[in-house]
Order: sequence, then structure tokens, then C-alpha cells
Amino acid sequence: MGDSIDVRRVRQACLNCRRKKRRCNGERPTCSFCARLHQYCRYDGPQAPALQTQAGILQEENMTLAARVALLESRLSMLDTFSNNPEVLNGLQQQASQGETLDSLDTQGTNSDTGRPFAPMPDHAMLQSLADVYFRCCHNQPYCYFHEETFRRKMEHSLLPSYLLLAFAATAVRFSPDAYFAGRQHLAMDHYAKEAWAKLVDQSLSDDNPLNIYTVQAASMLGVVDYIAGRNKLAWMKFGLSVRFAQSMCLGQEPDQGMTIYEQEEHCKTFWSIYLIERIVSCGMNRPPTILDSNCAIQLPADSDNVHIPLLPTLAVVQDVPKNVSIGATDHFALTIFMASVLGRVGSWGFQRGSVEAYLPWDSRSEFAKINGMILSFETYSGASESIEIFEETLDRVFRHSSGHGIDFGRACHFVYSQLLYHLNQCLLHHLFLLRRLFKTYETKIPPSFFRTAVQKSFEHAACLTERLVSLQRQGCDHYPSFFGYAAVIAGVIHYIHLSNPNISTTATESVKYYENCIQFLDQEPAYWESFKRLATSLKNFSLSSSVAKGILSSTSDWNALDISIEENLWRMCDYSWLLDSARPTSLSSDEGEQLFSDPERSFAASLSFEHLLENMFASCEPLLQHDSLI
Repeated sequence: MGDSIDVRRVRQACLNCRRKKRRCNGERPTCSFCARLHQYCRYDGPQAPALQTQAGILQEENMTLAARVALLESRLSMLDTFSNNPEVLNGLQQQASQGETLDSLDTQGTNSDTGRPFAPMPDHAMLQSLADVYFRCCHNQPYCYFHEETFRRKMEHSLLPSYLLLAFAATAVRFSPDAYFAGRQHLAMDHYAKEAWAKLVDQSLSDDNPLNIYTVQAASMLGVVDYIAGRNKLAWMKFGLSVRFAQSMCLGQEPDQGMTIYEQEEHCKTFWSIYLIERIVSCGMNRPPTILDSNCAIQLPADSDNVHIPLLPTLAVVQDVPKNVSIGATDHFALTIFMASVLGRVGSWGFQRGSVEAYLPWDSRSEFAKINGMILSFETYSGASESIEIFEETLDRVFRHSSGHGIDFGRACHFVYSQLLYHLNQCLLHHLFLLRRLFKTYETKIPPSFFRTAVQKSFEHAACLTERLVSLQRQGCDHYPSFFGYAAVIAGVIHYIHLSNPNISTTATESVKYYENCIQFLDQEPAYWESFKRLATSLKNFSLSSSVAKGILSSTSDWNALDISIEENLWRMCDYSWLLDSARPTSLSSDEGEQLFSDPERSFAASLSFEHLLENMFASCEPLLQHDSLI
């Protein structure tokens, strides 16, 4: 009977898979799970001496091979998962066409030019160096996750989880001047981000690890890394996790008074940083924010690390526009959150296709009127002015380094950010294309004065926004939040549309200058944000015929006559995620550049009636076509 039964040995799970209750494929010397997480794979029980000897000889070779096989399996699994999603597949194909090989994705992060591998975790000295970079170039710009002194102390005593340190390193390394990262900051960033995500999933999503604020912070930081790199699907997944984790931990409520004062501050600022991120990435079609303003019961964040400053009001109090509110012109972080809240409402009003408002925009009961009232209240809180001189005077007087050299952007960021959000909100609220979408649903005549006001405000605030970007460059600021690039595109598109107005030569002439300023801002060096390459190329590629542009600026044009392809192009130029997607080109070919500015069917600038403006435009645009691709 024993001879007739085929006895097969069941593969034994490795100790790591047993401990974490994972399904193990039993491969030796390394199972696929351990290979994927770069862990030493160990099995329980004795092996035959011959096998032990053989495994000892081949183990070093096979570890690398097993890791590569596991990596291929994960890639094939991802392709199978997204097989019905052409957009994702196109993105993967583009990465392959750009020369992304398996070696570039190897877990050691080896640079093919130098052969120097990145360590799985930066050493203590490197972490200290990256901490200096982070708190100089990233902290409060605009996101604030940590209290610096507390973070450094915990890092010194190894009290922070490895996935948070790796996410921290991935965020800071793009600004690092260290020779070790020279020329390969993006390789290091991707390497640390992958390591951080693998450890976060392994450590934080298992049953034996309770949810904590480090998970929220790391997922959010990694989402930003992916989003700026154009990996939108991965970014949305990580943003979604950070939001859900924050909600599960009730970060939107006042923190437990049993926490230390610094833990309460971290609790508050982490929540508002996630809120700010979500409002920013919701600038696009049919992506309403997940965090509702009505669920934000925690006080607004303070700028200073001084925990003894008076408490600020909640967002709901500020939104109600009371006669007296305890928020001042120096509460820049709180004002940034207020304008981010308005940005979310502008997006819900203007970016949701198919939605029809019950009231006309010029009706005082309309959402347009409510949003406009909130934007105007910002002027009373902040003392906002359209004067670029006042903006620059404030920067110089309040935020200049104590040494007298340059602006301390770590302190100035929320002041600048709130001002730019204010002007961006005005640009989007009065964006002629977004208003046109609403006009298509109405049968009533559009009040000419309402339309003239929208045309005027869209230009004025795009000009104010552009002047502030130029001012930052002139002040010597060498790094900015990545979202400033989106603001430059929105302003640039508005300037491009206004170029077609031959009746007001001053406006058209200024628009040429401002359009060039937006391109130059995106083309500036050094390029810390890879997203600026895509944004600059999209803005350079954007074009409209003169007849279409003039129709957009006319209150008497047929709102239903706009071609679907043109309408889609205008939608996309307002969609932050589309503009950042890795499928977007990162450079403008010479043929495209010549066609863009010379073809009268594509560029309405060629149809301008006054010769000197045409000459100025060609003179201003010619150097833009000679810029090298950003690094």
C-alpha cells in the first residue's frame, strides 16, 4: 500500500512568512516575499548536509537572482492588474522607451555611471545631513509634519521607524548638495521612496502594529514624491491611505490633552498639511476633496513653534466671515489653509463636469457669489494688496535673513503661499473657460458688465500672480513649493488668451511679457522639481486660433460653438494631475517650437493687428525655444 501512494512533501513556510502570517511559496534559498522586501530568508528545521553545503556556496549568487525574479513577478502582477487601463499601460510603456531597465529599479539603487550603490538606510551622519537639508528647504514649505527639536532628538536616539526616516530622506535628497548624491538625486529619491513604502506596508499594515502618526506622515510624504514624478495612480493610493489613517486617528479633532504640547502641535500641523495636499491635488476634473470642511474641528495651525501663542479659531469660524475673528495678517499658515479651503470650493464649483448650479453666477445666492465673498474676506484678514511693491517690502522687512543676505523662505513660505493662492483662486473663479462652461447651460443673456469684470479680474490677478513669481526669482529664492508651477501655468494660459485682444494694446503687450515670465519661471535653473519640465512644455505647446481666443473674450459669442477637442485641451490645462502625469513630454522639439509660434492657424499671436507687438512677441519667445531640458 505504501508503494502505491505518491507521497509529496508540502513546502514549508519560512520563518518571516510564519511570523507575519503571509502565504509563502517555499522557494529556497529565498522565497518571493523575502526577496521583495530584501530580507534574509530562513527556514526552520535541519537540511541534508549536502544541501546545506550547496546552499552555502550558492546563496550569495541566488539572493540577487531571486530578488530580480521577485521584482519581475511584481511587475507582471501589476501589468495584469492594470491590463484594462490603457492610461497606466501607456505610462509604463513610456518609462520603458526612456530606457528604464531592471538595473535602474534594482533594490540597491546602483548608478550605472558611478557604480556606487545606495545603502538600504542612510547612515547616521547622512541622516543628520539630510535633516539639515529638510529643515532648511522642505519644512514649512508649505507642509509641516514635525517639531524640529523633537524630531532631531528622536532621530538621535533611534526612536523613529525606518520607513519614516526613508520617506524623510526621499523628500530631502532632491535638495541635497552632498557629493554622494551629485547628479543622481532622483535615483536616490526613488530608491529611498521604494524602500520606505515596502517597509511601511510591511510594518504598518500588519495586525501586530498599531496605527500611529508616523504612518500618516510617511504615506503623505511618499505620495508627494510620486505625484511630482508623474506617478499619479501610486500617489492617489498613498494620499488616500494618509487621509484615511488621519481620519481613523481623529487628527481632525482637537488632540488629547494628555499629549505633550509638542505632540499636540505635531498632531495639528500634520492634519492641516494633509488637508492642504488634498486641496492642491484636487485641482482637476471630477476629483472632489475627501476631507470635508465640516469635519475639521481642530484649530487652524500657527506659524511659530512657540506653543504659548494664543489659540487660533477653527476653519468654520473663518469661513463664516464674522465681524470679529481672532486671525491676523501674520497668521500666514492659517491664512494659507483658509485659501486652500476656498481652492477646494472653487474646484468643486468649476471642475465638476455635468454639475449645474441652481443660481446664476451673478445671483447673490449662487456658489460663485459665496466663494467671491470668502476670497474678499481674505483681503480684510491679511491686508492683501495688488501692489507688488507692498509684497516685496513685506518680504524684505519681515523675512530677510538675519545676516541681511536673501529671503528666509522657510519663514516666508506661508506668507507667499497664501498670497499666491489668493490670486490663483481669483484666476480660477473668473477663468473665462470655466465661466463659459456655466454659460452654456443658461438661456438667459449674460450681463455685459459681469463678463467685463470677469475678463478684467482674470487678467489682473494673473498679472499679480506672475509679478510675485518674478519677484521671488529677483529676491534670490532658489527653491519653491512645486505647486507654484501649476500657478504659473494657469496664469500663463490666461495671458495667452488675452494676447488676442487687439482693442487694448496695453493689455496685449503686457500679456506677452507676463507669458514669457511664466515660461522663464518654469525653465529656471537649478530645476529641483522634475514636474516643472512637463509644465513648461505643456504651456509652450498650448495654442489657440485667433478666432477661438477672441470668442472666449467676447460676451456675445456662441457658447456652444467651441470645438470638443479645443474644449478638452482647455480642460487639461487646468488639470494639475494631467499636467504632471509622466505621459506628458518633458521637452519641446525644434519643429514643434517653430510651428507653435509661426503657424497662424495655431497661434493667434500672428493675427495681432499691431506690428510692434508681433515683433516683441517673436523676440521674447525666441530664447524660450533654445532652453535645454531641465534636469
